[in-house]
Amino acid sequence: MNQRLRHILPGKYGLLLLSLVAITLSVIFNKIYTTRSSVTREQRLLQQYVERNETAFLHLLDDTALLNRLILKKESLEEFNRLTAKSYGVYLYLANAQGGVNMSFWSDQIVVPPSDVFADADGAYFHHLANGYYVTVKRTIALPGIPDKVLAFGMIPIRSEFFIQTDYLPARFLYSKDADKRIVIAERPTQFPIHAKGGAPLFYIDKKITVSVPYNDTFTIMLRLGGVLLLLLFFHLVAESVSKTRGNWPAIGLLALLIVLLRVISYQYPALLNLRQFELFDPAVYGSNVVQRSLGDLLLNASLFCWIVLFAWSKLSPLPRPAEAFGKPVRWVVGLLSLCLLIYSTFIFASVIRSIVADSKISFDVTDFSSLNRYTVFGFVVLACLSISYYYFTQLLFRLLFPLFEGRAYIIYFAISCAGLIYLTARSGDPTVLFYLPVLLWLLAYTWLVNRQGLIFSKIRINIAGILFWIFVFSISIAAIMLAENKKAELSRRKSLAYKQISQADPASELLLNIALRYLDTDFLQDNFYRFKDLEKSKEIRDSILTENYSGYLNKYDTRLYVYDSAHVGINNDDGQTYDDLNTLLTVQAHPTSIPGLFFYETSFDKFIYITKRDVP
Repeated sequence: MNQRLRHILPGKYGLLLLSLVAITLSVIFNKIYTTRSSVTREQRLLQQYVERNETAFLHLLDDTALLNRLILKKESLEEFNRLTAKSYGVYLYLANAQGGVNMSFWSDQIVVPPSDVFADADGAYFHHLANGYYVTVKRTIALPGIPDKVLAFGMIPIRSEFFIQTDYLPARFLYSKDADKRIVIAERPTQFPIHAKGGAPLFYIDKKITVSVPYNDTFTIMLRLGGVLLLLLFFHLVAESVSKTRGNWPAIGLLALLIVLLRVISYQYPALLNLRQFELFDPAVYGSNVVQRSLGDLLLNASLFCWIVLFAWSKLSPLPRPAEAFGKPVRWVVGLLSLCLLIYSTFIFASVIRSIVADSKISFDVTDFSSLNRYTVFGFVVLACLSISYYYFTQLLFRLLFPLFEGRAYIIYFAISCAGLIYLTARSGDPTVLFYLPVLLWLLAYTWLVNRQGLIFSKIRINIAGILFWIFVFSISIAAIMLAENKKAELSRRKSLAYKQISQADPASELLLNIALRYLDTDFLQDNFYRFKDLEKSKEIRDSILTENYSGYLNKYDTRLYVYDSAHVGINNDDGQTYDDLNTLLTVQAHPTSIPGLFFYETSFDKFIYITKRDVP
């Protein structure tokens, strides 16, 4: 059977060839085909989304009995809930003979049909409104028992686009969560139109070019990741061959060197794999340093390190004294190096566990089940890989270290203590030193436990009791670190929330803002408005207003001044914020303060903005 498998499965060099072919094909496919095919796919999905909703809306209009009940406000609660749950908005207006139009029913409070569409003929139209892009489907119908004409509108949301983006108000295409990564709504005709059902093009889309992270299609991703997996398997088989011909130590060194080299290349040339396109590799979720740049990077590093350690353990575990073949000077060098690695790996292990809580948005609060998500699952996978890696790595280090001090184990404890304290003394200015002191004590206790159980001088037997014991030890240790860091993170969040509440409740802040705003009155703006039209004078007057009137807030708030002409066109503003966006925020989303004309808007649980408006005659 083994001989048959060897003939069927490719050899290690066959795997290398397959890997190179897969990676090469992924590059060619991405260059030649993916650019257009990804946009074509999005065009097809978006077209189906528009047609599906338009068809559903027109089918709804066939139910005249339901429309009568909606106009007369006699619909049942079930019917109303069914309409509000639809992916498009339904709006019914009564148009009398005098030209008056009154809304009788609406199923969505986010948007209303634009006023200019009432005079248009029946059909489908594309609109860019204050909160996004919509396809508006209009139909004029006559209902029995209703003397006035009924104007029915279906508002199909294409892309939401709010002034303030939050988790509840995202800027994205409604038909797909990932479409924003690949396409944009074009301002001019392209080769990717979106049609009304059986009609002319409504709008156009195009490939998203100005994007910091390129995105590949599924086939390209499968080719690249498959090629990398085949390459890693080739590395493993080469190491196995070296183990049989040259020995265990060269095989372990070769496997570690190849994997580390491949990982360094992925860091230096990130476009080769383009891992940043996956949410798991988003630094916003977790990011610690240039090596652990994201949760995905941490997962990769932990998995690869676990692979190297387990390979080394499989080769060296049958040997009670792996360094016995070396000369005495070499054994001393290996032993001292093992001591340094033992301390350093313990500190790294503890710091990564601390970082995954302190430097991330990942919730590990198992008492609040609703706060857990897929990142929590990956976080626990990382912790499992780290625990396995650390256990077997330290077991190998102990096998190299303890034979040097057989019968004098106290020297090892003394050396660990001295080396650890020297290391921490060298980092005396680092606030994490207080965190590492308990970790050093834990390492001494761990070394004592390993030595007491006699796992160094005899061949280790893995049994259920031993596995459960070490699972208990590592679980308690990891839980202690995570509980402490969770408390710190919770305290930090509460401080931020308290600071925000104090700022909002502090009457002095609004009072001082009121004083500052009084100087920015109509007379001042009317006399100086012409200065905003000149670029240099605009900078001068803006700096003067912000530094003199709002000097007390420059260190607390990001203060901005927007100026628009009578046509609502921006005048030398620092960014492209439109008048409609700001006016919508002021009139719809903001709340009044105790000061007339001053409003505030809460952007998140710990942030808010003040906003005011001045009209210049």
